[in-house]
Amino acid sequence: MANETLKIYDEIRDKYRYMPAFKPGECEIEPPHDYNAKELDQHLQAFAFDEGWLCYQSELITVAKGETVLSWNEEQGQLLYGELVGKSSSLHIRQTPEGQWRLAIISEKQGINSCGLSQDTSFLAIPRNDNKGILNRLNYRIYHIKDENGYRQYASRFLGFHRGEA
Repeated sequence: MANETLKIYDEIRDKYRYMPAFKPGECEIEPPHDYNAKELDQHLQAFAFDEGWLCYQSELITVAKGETVLSWNEEQGQLLYGELVGKSSSLHIRQTPEGQWRLAIISEKQGINSCGLSQDTSFLAIPRNDNKGILNRLNYRIYHIKDENGYRQYASRFLGFHRGEA
């Protein structure tokens, strides 16, 4: 189903170059769970990430593989939200109104018979040198699934940063 839709879309896209590129793709979303600070810290230490971003009360920081990530930091305060990316999955972190943190893991679904579509995109960041290079874009994969009204977005997954000249 997705391959037929993709073929028609690509024919239209050839004519109108400004349209975004799509490819077959789906993701799996583990049911989100809420955790207290101690449980959150355990999950953050267990998730094998390559890089990510974390928004604390006082500062937005970037993190790389091997760095310690905690729910509380003396300099930045309490963790509010963030995203970490591993090899084929991303961890989404959001603070809840109840003072806990909701974690969701979104993983790339493996298999060639996908009925969904995905689109890679990037968003501009305020260029900054975070001692790992000049960070200027955040990369995401957006997933679309077909329902009775056509294809619609149902999830997005952080893929990492693009570093380069500002």
